[in-house]
Amino acid sequence: AGVLVLASDRLTLHSAATGTVLRQTTLAPVDGQKPESGRLVGDLVLVSYGADDSPTRNLVAYSTRTLKPVWQVPEAKVLSDPVLCLDLVCADEKNGASVLDPATGRTLWHTPGLDLIRYGGDVMEWDSGGSDPVRLADVRNGDQVLRLAGWHNDLALSDDSPLLLRRTDLSRASIFAVVTGDPVGLRPLGATRGPVSDCAADARFV
Repeated sequence: AGVLVLASDRLTLHSAATGTVLRQTTLAPVDGQKPESGRLVGDLVLVSYGADDSPTRNLVAYSTRTLKPVWQVPEAKVLSDPVLCLDLVCADEKNGASVLDPATGRTLWHTPGLDLIRYGGDVMEWDSGGSDPVRLADVRNGDQVLRLAGWHNDLALSDDSPLLLRRTDLSRASIFAVVTGDPVGLRPLGATRGPVSDCAADARFV
Protein backbone atom coordinates (compact mmCIF):
# COMPACT_ATOMS: atom_id res chain seq x y z
CA ALA A 1 0.00 0.00 0.00
CA GLY A 2 1.17 3.51 -0.72
CA VAL A 3 0.39 7.18 -0.19
CA LEU A 4 0.38 9.58 -3.15
CA VAL A 5 1.37 13.19 -2.51
CA LEU A 6 0.75 15.91 -5.10
CA ALA A 7 2.85 19.08 -4.93
CA SER A 8 3.05 22.04 -7.28
CA ASP A 9 6.07 20.53 -9.07
CA ARG A 10 6.06 16.79 -8.40
CA LEU A 11 4.03 13.64 -7.73
CA THR A 12 5.42 11.27 -5.11
CA LEU A 13 4.49 7.75 -4.03
CA HIS A 14 5.42 6.94 -0.42
CA SER A 15 5.32 3.63 1.41
CA ALA A 16 2.27 3.62 3.68
CA ALA A 17 4.21 1.63 6.28
CA THR A 18 7.49 3.57 6.45
CA GLY A 19 7.00 6.81 4.51
CA THR A 20 9.90 5.91 2.24
CA VAL A 21 9.78 7.45 -1.24
CA LEU A 22 9.03 4.61 -3.64
CA ARG A 23 8.63 6.62 -6.83
CA GLN A 24 8.62 10.26 -7.88
CA THR A 25 8.03 12.24 -11.05
CA THR A 26 8.54 15.89 -11.86
CA LEU A 27 5.47 17.80 -13.00
CA ALA A 28 6.45 20.46 -15.52
CA PRO A 29 3.96 23.27 -16.27
CA VAL A 30 1.44 22.56 -19.02
CA ASP A 31 0.62 25.54 -21.25
CA GLY A 32 2.28 27.73 -18.64
CA GLN A 33 0.05 26.43 -15.81
CA LYS A 34 1.14 24.51 -12.71
CA PRO A 35 -0.85 21.71 -11.04
CA GLU A 36 -3.82 23.17 -9.19
CA SER A 37 -5.58 20.08 -7.79
CA GLY A 38 -5.70 16.32 -8.06
CA ARG A 39 -7.89 13.34 -7.31
CA LEU A 40 -7.65 9.57 -7.43
CA VAL A 41 -10.00 7.51 -9.62
CA GLY A 42 -9.23 3.82 -9.97
CA ASP A 43 -5.61 3.42 -11.05
CA LEU A 44 -5.31 7.03 -12.26
CA VAL A 45 -4.23 10.25 -10.59
CA LEU A 46 -6.10 13.09 -12.31
CA VAL A 47 -4.20 16.38 -12.10
CA SER A 48 -5.81 19.66 -13.16
CA TYR A 49 -3.36 22.28 -14.44
CA GLY A 50 -4.55 25.88 -14.02
CA ALA A 51 -7.03 27.50 -11.67
CA ASP A 52 -10.78 27.13 -12.29
CA ASP A 53 -11.00 30.63 -13.73
CA SER A 54 -7.92 30.29 -15.93
CA PRO A 55 -8.59 30.45 -19.70
CA THR A 56 -5.92 27.78 -20.25
CA ARG A 57 -6.54 24.56 -18.33
CA ASN A 58 -5.62 20.92 -18.88
CA LEU A 59 -6.41 17.60 -17.24
CA VAL A 60 -3.56 15.07 -17.20
CA ALA A 61 -3.98 11.45 -16.07
CA TYR A 62 -1.02 9.70 -14.45
CA SER A 63 -0.68 6.00 -13.71
CA THR A 64 -0.67 5.24 -9.98
CA ARG A 65 1.74 2.39 -10.66
CA THR A 66 4.38 4.14 -12.79
CA LEU A 67 3.49 7.85 -12.18
CA LYS A 68 3.88 8.34 -15.93
CA PRO A 69 1.31 10.39 -17.90
CA VAL A 70 -1.34 8.29 -19.64
CA TRP A 71 -3.26 11.00 -21.53
CA GLN A 72 -4.00 14.72 -21.54
CA VAL A 73 -7.15 16.66 -22.47
CA PRO A 74 -8.07 20.38 -22.34
CA GLU A 75 -10.51 21.65 -19.71
CA ALA A 76 -12.75 24.68 -19.98
CA LYS A 77 -12.73 27.70 -17.71
CA VAL A 78 -15.26 27.07 -14.94
CA LEU A 79 -17.85 29.87 -14.85
CA SER A 80 -19.86 28.60 -11.87
CA ASP A 81 -19.66 25.77 -9.34
CA PRO A 82 -17.93 22.79 -10.97
CA VAL A 83 -19.82 19.53 -11.47
CA LEU A 84 -19.38 17.00 -8.67
CA CYS A 85 -18.00 13.82 -10.22
CA LEU A 86 -17.40 10.87 -7.85
CA ASP A 87 -15.68 7.62 -8.89
CA LEU A 88 -15.72 8.79 -12.52
CA VAL A 89 -13.19 10.42 -14.84
CA CYS A 90 -14.62 13.82 -15.84
CA ALA A 91 -13.32 17.01 -17.44
CA ASP A 92 -14.80 20.46 -16.87
CA GLU A 93 -16.73 22.03 -19.74
CA LYS A 94 -18.17 25.53 -20.09
CA ASN A 95 -21.68 24.47 -19.07
CA GLY A 96 -21.15 21.12 -17.39
CA ALA A 97 -18.70 18.26 -17.71
CA SER A 98 -17.70 15.47 -20.04
CA VAL A 99 -17.36 11.87 -18.87
CA LEU A 100 -14.14 10.36 -20.20
CA ASP A 101 -12.86 6.89 -21.02
CA PRO A 102 -10.30 6.18 -18.26
CA ALA A 103 -8.02 4.30 -20.66
CA THR A 104 -7.77 6.93 -23.39
CA GLY A 105 -9.29 10.20 -22.16
CA ARG A 106 -11.78 10.09 -25.03
CA THR A 107 -15.11 11.83 -24.35
CA LEU A 108 -17.92 9.31 -23.86
CA TRP A 109 -20.80 11.71 -23.12
CA HIS A 110 -21.69 15.09 -21.66
CA THR A 111 -23.75 16.24 -18.68
CA PRO A 112 -25.39 19.71 -18.49
CA GLY A 113 -24.26 20.67 -15.01
CA LEU A 114 -25.70 17.71 -13.08
CA ASP A 115 -23.68 16.04 -10.32
CA LEU A 116 -22.51 12.50 -11.13
CA ILE A 117 -21.93 9.57 -8.79
CA ARG A 118 -21.02 6.03 -9.79
CA TYR A 119 -23.80 3.67 -8.72
CA GLY A 120 -22.95 0.03 -9.36
CA GLY A 121 -22.27 -0.34 -13.06
CA ASP A 122 -24.17 2.85 -13.93
CA VAL A 123 -24.06 6.57 -13.12
CA MET A 124 -26.55 8.43 -10.93
CA GLU A 125 -27.24 12.00 -12.05
CA TRP A 126 -28.27 14.36 -9.26
CA ASP A 127 -29.77 17.81 -9.22
CA SER A 128 -26.76 20.03 -8.46
CA GLY A 129 -26.77 21.30 -4.91
CA GLY A 130 -29.71 19.15 -3.88
CA SER A 131 -30.53 15.61 -2.82
CA ASP A 132 -32.84 14.76 -5.68
CA PRO A 133 -31.82 12.13 -8.25
CA VAL A 134 -32.66 12.85 -11.88
CA ARG A 135 -31.92 9.57 -13.61
CA LEU A 136 -29.68 6.51 -13.76
CA ALA A 137 -27.47 6.59 -16.88
CA ASP A 138 -25.32 4.08 -18.76
CA VAL A 139 -21.69 4.83 -17.91
CA ARG A 140 -20.61 3.98 -21.47
CA ASN A 141 -22.73 6.52 -23.35
CA GLY A 142 -24.99 8.44 -20.96
CA ASP A 143 -28.18 6.80 -22.21
CA GLN A 144 -31.00 6.75 -19.68
CA VAL A 145 -31.38 3.50 -17.81
CA LEU A 146 -33.99 4.60 -15.25
CA ARG A 147 -35.91 7.87 -14.87
CA LEU A 148 -35.95 9.11 -11.26
CA ALA A 149 -37.34 12.65 -11.58
CA GLY A 150 -39.86 13.35 -8.83
CA TRP A 151 -38.21 11.08 -6.28
CA HIS A 152 -36.26 12.37 -3.27
CA ASN A 153 -33.28 10.82 -1.52
CA ASP A 154 -33.76 12.19 2.01
CA LEU A 155 -33.42 8.88 3.86
CA ALA A 156 -29.75 8.16 4.54
CA LEU A 157 -28.58 4.57 4.79
CA SER A 158 -25.13 3.00 4.81
CA ASP A 159 -23.03 3.29 1.65
CA ASP A 160 -23.50 -0.37 0.76
CA SER A 161 -27.30 -0.27 1.10
CA PRO A 162 -29.73 0.09 -1.83
CA LEU A 163 -30.75 3.62 -2.73
CA LEU A 164 -33.95 4.36 -0.80
CA LEU A 165 -36.25 6.98 -2.36
CA ARG A 166 -39.44 8.76 -1.37
CA ARG A 167 -42.06 10.77 -3.25
CA THR A 168 -45.35 12.43 -2.33
CA ASP A 169 -48.60 11.63 -4.14
CA LEU A 170 -51.64 13.88 -4.64
CA SER A 171 -53.00 13.03 -1.18
CA ARG A 172 -49.62 14.06 0.33
CA ALA A 173 -48.93 10.49 1.39
CA SER A 174 -45.33 9.29 1.12
CA ILE A 175 -44.47 6.45 -1.27
CA PHE A 176 -41.23 4.52 -0.73
CA ALA A 177 -39.12 2.50 -3.18
CA VAL A 178 -35.58 1.22 -3.62
CA VAL A 179 -33.46 1.19 -6.76
CA THR A 180 -32.67 -2.40 -7.68
CA GLY A 181 -30.09 -3.85 -10.03
CA ASP A 182 -30.06 -6.73 -12.52
CA PRO A 183 -32.54 -5.81 -13.83
CA VAL A 184 -32.40 -2.13 -12.94
CA GLY A 185 -35.72 -0.80 -11.68
CA LEU A 186 -37.72 0.65 -8.80
CA ARG A 187 -39.12 -1.82 -6.28
CA PRO A 188 -42.06 -0.38 -4.30
CA LEU A 189 -41.88 -0.81 -0.53
CA GLY A 190 -45.19 0.72 0.48
CA ALA A 191 -46.84 4.01 1.35
CA THR A 192 -48.12 5.96 4.34
CA ARG A 193 -51.81 6.73 4.80
CA GLY A 194 -51.23 10.46 5.10
CA PRO A 195 -48.62 13.21 5.22
CA VAL A 196 -45.28 12.50 6.92
CA SER A 197 -43.36 15.44 8.39
CA ASP A 198 -40.25 13.48 9.36
CA CYS A 199 -38.93 10.08 8.47
CA ALA A 200 -35.96 7.82 9.17
CA ALA A 201 -34.76 4.43 8.02
CA ASP A 202 -32.36 1.65 8.95
CA ALA A 203 -31.39 -1.62 7.29
CA ARG A 204 -34.79 -3.19 8.05
CA PHE A 205 -37.45 -0.54 8.54
CA VAL A 206 -38.63 2.84 7.25
